[in-house]
Formats: sequence, structure tokens, C-alpha cells
Amino acid sequence: MRANFGFATTFCINLLAPFSFMASIQAKQLYRTLIAAAFVAFLLSTPMMGLFLPFVIFVQVLCIPFLIWTCFKRPEQRNIYAAKSVIWILVPAVIFASHFVQYKLARSRADEIVSLVNRFTSENKRCPHGLEEIGLSKEVLRERLLMSGYSCSEGDDHPLFFYSVGFAPFAMYHYDFEKQEWHIEG
Repeated sequence: MRANFGFATTFCINLLAPFSFMASIQAKQLYRTLIAAAFVAFLLSTPMMGLFLPFVIFVQVLCIPFLIWTCFKRPEQRNIYAAKSVIWILVPAVIFASHFVQYKLARSRADEIVSLVNRFTSENKRCPHGLEEIGLSKEVLRERLLMSGYSCSEGDDHPLFFYSVGFAPFAMYHYDFEKQEWHIEG
């Protein structure tokens, strides 16, 4: 039995017909823009790189008005410049969304560790001297929260737990076990 791909090919061609303006030199321009935008979004979506988002927005404040102005100045290239404008407007949204998801995930993981420490403290009337006492290793902590740490020395009932802010490289969240709240430093 032989497969007939004629219908699928025709369907795909008809589906892409509205984008036929991309089949020229403009397509190369749009592909370059897509590649550059994807690179910037990927690079700045990684942990500790959100600090550079204001620089991207600053460049956009300078460049996007030019792209929009070109849309009106050159009607024959309106589609390509409108597409470029939309792509670059979406880049900060993608970066912000990525860092927001990373923040929520890190906070939920940190809250789990805090609850384990609080449970151990209430059951044993002392803070755990190491993560091993609550069932975690330093490797697991490093996997869950990239830059983080925990300490509580003997005779001290004030544990210290912290993890890095995923958006900025020099800031840390630390948990105040007495007030039961998170603080940011840096």
C-alpha cells in the first residue's frame, strides 16, 4: 500500500499562502530577526541574566519607533517591519515570563525546605545541624536551588537558609525563622 501525501502537501501550501510575502529577500531579513530575537530571549532567560533585561528594553525604546516609522514610510515593506516590531516587542515578555516561572519554582522549593526545617525544629526542640538531618543532601539542595545554603551551629537555635535571586546575580533571599518571612538582600 502506497501513502498519498498529496493532500497533506496541498493543505500545508494553502495554510502558508498568506505568508507568501516571506518568500523573498524579506524572508531573509525576518529570519535574521527571528534568530537574533530567539538568541537574546534564550540568553537572557537563563538564571542570573535577567539583570540585562533593562538594557534590551532601552535598545527597544530606541529601535521600535524606527521600525514602526518605517512601516508607514515604506508601504511596500510594511509587512516585514510590522513583523519585526512584533517579534522584538515579544522578547521582553518571553524573558519576564521565564524568570517569573523560575522565581515561582524556586520559591516553592525553598518553602518545602523551610517547612522541613520547621517540622524538625518543632519535633526535636532544636534546629537541624545539617540538611542530612531532614533528609536532604547538599547535592539535592544544589539541584533544587542553584546557589543556596543552610547552616545552624550547635547551641544556636537560629538557622540560616538562603538562596539566590534568579533574576539578579548578586542578590539573595534569606528566610527569617523567627518572623517566618522571606527577606531579600543585595
